[in-house]
Amino acid sequence: MRNKENYWNILDATSKLMVEKGYHGTSIRKISEKVGIQSSTIFYYFKNKDDILNSILKELNSVFVDELKEIVENNDINGTQKLKNLFSSYLGLIPEKKDALKVFLNESKHLKGESRTLFKENEHSYFNMIEQILKQIQEEKPQSFPEIDLRLFARVVYGICNWSLMWYQEEGKYNNDEIVDYYMKILVGNKQ
Repeated sequence: MRNKENYWNILDATSKLMVEKGYHGTSIRKISEKVGIQSSTIFYYFKNKDDILNSILKELNSVFVDELKEIVENNDINGTQKLKNLFSSYLGLIPEKKDALKVFLNESKHLKGESRTLFKENEHSYFNMIEQILKQIQEEKPQSFPEIDLRLFARVVYGICNWSLMWYQEEGKYNNDEIVDYYMKILVGNKQ
């Protein structure tokens, strides 16, 4: 039986190394040194570095998709609140998953074959769910997004989430709720 702690330590160490050194600058030897295990132990958990990258992104993607699905399927809240919850959810992930999120942004281009296809399908699913939220807002408040291409707007929302990662500071000037309120004012205005 595999040690779950080793599995997560390998993913965390690889994420940190890829943030520091990039995909090509990260080797199995460096990962094993960072975790404090033998290189051969890594192969007990993963086939190669590509498999580790795929696992980092798969774990992160499942969190993204599961949380967003829960937000989208909640029929007790309006579209504006769903958009607000999406931003809150993402910003809430940053402190714990910052390195993995940076790997997602910068290193996912190195995925190959079936892993790349699956990654793109999940990303497409994420865009579709964001678009569903925007469509709901448009239906509830037609004045919010008149004549806007919601597919393109979904990419704007996705971009806001992803690039928040580059400047976000847990102990920064604004707390999560204040940042989310600013996002909402920019995107939806004071029509909340």
